[in-house]
Amino acid sequence: ALVFSVSTASADLNSVIQAGADRVDGLQHTDGKWGWPLNAPPTYNNITGPIGLGQINAYTATGDPNHLTSATDAGNALDGLTADWVGSYNPMFLLALYDATGTASYLTQAQSFYTDLNAGTYTRSAVNYDTAGFISLVQTNRAGVWMNLLPWEFAPLTYAASQAGNATQEAAFMQAMKDAIDTLDNSDPNTVYSDIIGLAGGVMGLSLMGEDFDPTAGAYSAASSTADLADTLANLQNPNGSWYWHSNLSSPTAGDEDLQTTAYAVLALLAANDSAQFDDEIYAARGYLMAAQLGNGGWNSYPGGSENAEVDGEIVWALAASAAVVPEPGSITLVGIGLISLIASRRQQVR
Repeated sequence: ALVFSVSTASADLNSVIQAGADRVDGLQHTDGKWGWPLNAPPTYNNITGPIGLGQINAYTATGDPNHLTSATDAGNALDGLTADWVGSYNPMFLLALYDATGTASYLTQAQSFYTDLNAGTYTRSAVNYDTAGFISLVQTNRAGVWMNLLPWEFAPLTYAASQAGNATQEAAFMQAMKDAIDTLDNSDPNTVYSDIIGLAGGVMGLSLMGEDFDPTAGAYSAASSTADLADTLANLQNPNGSWYWHSNLSSPTAGDEDLQTTAYAVLALLAANDSAQFDDEIYAARGYLMAAQLGNGGWNSYPGGSENAEVDGEIVWALAASAAVVPEPGSITLVGIGLISLIASRRQQVR
């Protein structure tokens, strides 16, 4: 886990986090997971992690035990599964839940993914994979219009491998993430979607790992370091605090503002915010997300769009994590835990 100096949120921010996490809790199915976009059943393993990370962070911010119970129910739904359980954020979520609760089985379950990859026995759709095979599977599944999501996919798997003590997988996923950053494509939003969220995933993963990287190809090859990539992400922010779903839109409108992308941009800049250099961008994005909250506590995925349970959880995560790291004027400093992670897409959200 990442340990931060935690600042108490303002009454307004705290109420937004509370209402958002309550909404996510209310959408949770009895099996501990969530439907996509809203209704369950069916429920899905692969969106459990990012939503659960929102609930853990909400508990850190609000102290409401219902939010920790929601996260625990989600962790229990994944605990003990031996096949088809890994969405990219699930191992990271289980490690964070272990930190929050001390329940050893969550750590064991997260570690089992990497142990199984090392042995070539991680099972997905009745096929066994080793590390190289699993990386190739992810690359194949994201080929084409969704190829820009690859850094976002590999970032949490890299970080979780490091935290779980699996150096071989850490190195393999790190290289896959770097390769994916080198293939980011912002040429045509009708052909390849969501370059900004891919950039955010790369910035987050590199920053969480303390890894400096000079991309040599792709849309962001002009950057010469991880810090440059973070600056590039910050410079893509809109004046109202949002980010678009793509950086090369010819005539963007308010409907191109993407709340999921904005949430992950916040998480990425939080991870890169070593000297508080991105406080202004984070604060502006937080204001945008707070103002966009619906009366039921959730959020539309983009202005004029519809609500999505995954996006609700990711926004809660970003808001609560930012409350822990970027203080508001007059806030009181306490000691606590801030937990960071990710996910994403365009207005047609990805599971």
